Order: sequence, then structure tokens, then C-alpha cells
Amino acid sequence: MANNEPKKGGILRAYLNVNVLYKILIGLVIGAVAGIILAAKGVTALPAWISMFGTIFTRLLKMIIIPIIVGSLVVGASSVSPANVGRVGIRVVIIYLATSACGVIIGLVMGNIFQPHAELAAVTQLAADAAGKTASTNVWEVIYSIVPTSVLQSLVNETVLQVIFFSLVFGLCLSFMKVSEDERIRTISTTT
Repeated sequence: MANNEPKKGGILRAYLNVNVLYKILIGLVIGAVAGIILAAKGVTALPAWISMFGTIFTRLLKMIIIPIIVGSLVVGASSVSPANVGRVGIRVVIIYLATSACGVIIGLVMGNIFQPHAELAAVTQLAADAAGKTASTNVWEVIYSIVPTSVLQSLVNETVLQVIFFSLVFGLCLSFMKVSEDERIRTISTTT
């Protein structure tokens, strides 16, 4: 005998059945509307118990960023066959440079539209004068800074480029260990 009764669920089941993308968009719209209404009423700061939820959410996101980067890059790099490392590496570098260029372009366009630096120019000039020099970045220093001196320090300080570099190198090492002729090394690489 088939059970043809509709499933009872309630509001929680309905919420869990909605696609995450729609939940995010609904939250974005509700937040924007609430912000507009509160700004129109002259509210400049929310009570601490309300802003606490945003702070906790942001901290939760920051908490999972580094483990996700490390896990996905190590697994991805270790799954690449050593014979295909060159081809895949070139594609990765091209995609990374293209997405970085898109990010820079979007940042520059938004910066020129909204001009967040307009009010900070005086503060920046005061800071530069107080330091006695302006910050200059050498290309080689940037390249050197990608290679971490301590993996744990780069993980703790959330230096993302150093974490990406280490994760890729570690994953590639695992990939080469899988095809090693030494059985002990192959055994170690398959147990991790």
C-alpha cells in the first residue's frame, strides 16, 4: 500500500529545500531594503546584539577559507599525473593571470566610480610624511614573498599567496610520490 499523503514538514523543511543561491539572494535583498529603510530613518549604528550576527558570520567565513584553499589545491595538484604537470601548469597560470586581471579591472572601475580614496588621501599623505618615505614595492620582493619561510606562519597569518604556493608544491610532491619506483614512497603517498 503506497503512502500518498503529502509530507508534513513545516517551515524548517521548506527552508532546507530551497536552493542556497536563492537563500543568499533573498538575504541580500532583505538586507539592502532594511539598510535603505534604516538609513532613511536616520539610524547610523545597529545595536550590538544585531551586528553580532554579521560579525560571527564573517568570522565563520574567514575560519574556513584557509582549510578550503589547502584541501582543494592539495587534492587537485596531487591528482594531476606528473606527465601532464607542464600542460596543466600552463593552463593554471593563464587562468590565474586572467582572473587576477579581471579582479584588478573590476577593482579599478569600482574605485573610480565610488572613489573611496577621496577622503583618505589626506590621511595617507600624513602617514607617508610621518614615515618619512612612501612605500615602494620591488617586483622581486613580491616574488620572494610568495615562497613562505614557515608554512605554519603563513597559515596563521592567512598569507593566501604563500598558502597557495605551499599547497601546490605539496600536492605536486604527492603526485610525484605516487609514481615513484620506491615502494616505500608509493605506500606513504597512498596512505595520506
